[in-house]
Amino acid sequence: MGSSGYGLIVMSNESIPIELVQPDFNWVDSLLQNLPFLLTVIIVVAAAVVTYRSNRKSVESQNRLAQQRRQDEHDNKISEFRHQWLQGVRETAAELSEVIYELQMYIVKRNIARENYRQAGQQGDVDNVEKFSENMSSYAEHLHDHRTKFYRLYSKLKLLFKKDDPSTVDLFKLLDLIKDSIYDFDTTELKDDQINNVIVSLQVVLKAEWEVTKAREWKST
Repeated sequence: MGSSGYGLIVMSNESIPIELVQPDFNWVDSLLQNLPFLLTVIIVVAAAVVTYRSNRKSVESQNRLAQQRRQDEHDNKISEFRHQWLQGVRETAAELSEVIYELQMYIVKRNIARENYRQAGQQGDVDNVEKFSENMSSYAEHLHDHRTKFYRLYSKLKLLFKKDDPSTVDLFKLLDLIKDSIYDFDTTELKDDQINNVIVSLQVVLKAEWEVTKAREWKST
């Protein structure tokens, strides 16, 4: 009878030989016997790999979303600040325009009072001399107050823009001319063309800045 495997003879205490037979290792039988276990291992490993990849993609997706959300919040904050800044520019420009018109008004009134004072003096009209002298003093006080307001608003407007901003070069050239005109009230004069040029230049700057602000998109977060 044929057999497979290898034998080992062992002697017992009574010297009776005992043969132990170890069959040959059969890979196929072993594989079949352990197939359920191997399948379980494969399934577990595959599930772990799939879970890992899925979790990694989920984390990467969450990181991208979080980064995008931070960027959107940053962009929206800039848009909000720019709207506030533009509103500040508008308000300052409106106040400055008002002060310039009031300066012109008080200059005209002061000049009229000065001329009336001169004529009253020539005519020896003491009452009107005193009256027009008081008017001149009152207008001079208003002029000093408004000149101070002009300097303050001029400086504020300049600080709202970058130094040498190309969009405001013409505007500040015109404002510098007005600043020079009101330096000495004895010789001061504000012409309509000066004021109109400033107003037009302010409108140009404000429109340009509004277009930039309007072009920024608000992001939903």
